[in-house]
Amino acid sequence: MRVTFEFYGEEQAKRQILRPAEKAQDLRPIWPRVFKELTDIEREQFGTEGGRSGRPWQELAEATTEKKSGDQILVESGALFRSWTRKSHGGGAIRRMRKNDMEFSGRGYGIHHQRGHGALPVRKVVDLVERDKNQLVKIMQAYIFRGIILK
Repeated sequence: MRVTFEFYGEEQAKRQILRPAEKAQDLRPIWPRVFKELTDIEREQFGTEGGRSGRPWQELAEATTEKKSGDQILVESGALFRSWTRKSHGGGAIRRMRKNDMEFSGRGYGIHHQRGHGALPVRKVVDLVERDKNQLVKIMQAYIFRGIILK
């Protein structure tokens, strides 16, 4: 069984889970726990302005700082942040659970920050580190092999 985590068209993790068990036939029971893990990662990513991944977001340009109501990077209205940290579908958040795959995404314009665009520097909205990848796989393996959903 192959597990791939892709955000804004960028593959951030690919893992192979060997010896898939019967539980791997329907992963819907585990998706809410995977969603929770991803929203926790995103809260920390925004809270540390990218610092959690070891790649802090570039400071705002002075002209941008003068126009903004706050000083937090990538947070003007809060819509992008909320779309990545909501527990449920809606408000720009995509949370879809299917038998063999799931979709977890935020507002589409975040791709410009994820990849950089013109004068806009790369500020990764999603930046999974090795411990994130390992934890996500561990959550899935616990369910697939032991039938338990980790807290």
